[in-house]
Amino acid sequence: MSEHRATIDALEVRAFAAEARATSLERSVGALGNELNAVTRSWSWRISRPLRLAATAVRVLLNRLGLRSPRLALVVGKSIDTLADGRHVSHDVDHWFDIHMPPHELPRGFGAGWHAVRLLGVDRADRLSPVIYPDYGMGSSETSVIELPATVAAGGWTYVRFTRRVRSLRLDPSDRPLEFKLTGIEIRRVPAWLAIGAMGMPLVRQALSNPSIFAAKLRGLLRIWRKGGAEGVVVRIRNVSAERSDYGFWVRSHDDPEPSAIAAFVAANDRLAATPTISLIVPVYNTPERWLRAAIE
Repeated sequence: MSEHRATIDALEVRAFAAEARATSLERSVGALGNELNAVTRSWSWRISRPLRLAATAVRVLLNRLGLRSPRLALVVGKSIDTLADGRHVSHDVDHWFDIHMPPHELPRGFGAGWHAVRLLGVDRADRLSPVIYPDYGMGSSETSVIELPATVAAGGWTYVRFTRRVRSLRLDPSDRPLEFKLTGIEIRRVPAWLAIGAMGMPLVRQALSNPSIFAAKLRGLLRIWRKGGAEGVVVRIRNVSAERSDYGFWVRSHDDPEPSAIAAFVAANDRLAATPTISLIVPVYNTPERWLRAAIE
């Protein structure tokens, strides 16, 4: 009973602290609202309205031409906490950020076509396996998911194609609990020839180093083209550039979990009503007894 009383007391203290922080934030928001009202009612704000509209029109035009990246913000969506030092901790395999698209720069969202994407401020690139979910107006789903390669988590550019106008975007940094740092994401519209050329560059390098392997891959692309046309070829090149089937990528992402991830796995296992039993079947033939005992024990 005393243990439960101590737990209740600790929770009450945390609740009071949270309530105090909420009250302080509410006051800060009220003060900022008053300052904002004072600014918007001033004559200087009203007189400068045509200039602001012209600047917005220029930003929208530059975004559409791919000459400028819109200012995007990552908003915590689910199962992610932000630490005091700016790092993030995810507590579930299903966690994400909502990508806020400023309406004054992207009034209709991202248009259909090719876009260059990169993540900013990542310090654990070998741990992330990021994917983005574009919402084309019917919500996010697995049918529209786009896997990003390991290079994008290291600060490099990758290229994705939106099939229709994007109403909203979601970023899933990984498919497992972990601690990581991520400060932002950059998405910029690019012409199709640039995206396809950049993704096809590994094939060109392979052709220069090993013509026989390149010829085999070229025959494979021709078969894909006969079945799926140019769309199928582009999808295949995009999948190859993602490098998500690489075993080394999987090992870096999953086979060396951090202590926090191990603790989360243990806690999830303890919550199971029936713990699973895992059996290993190893085929052997005329194996010396000492090796069999070493394998079993």
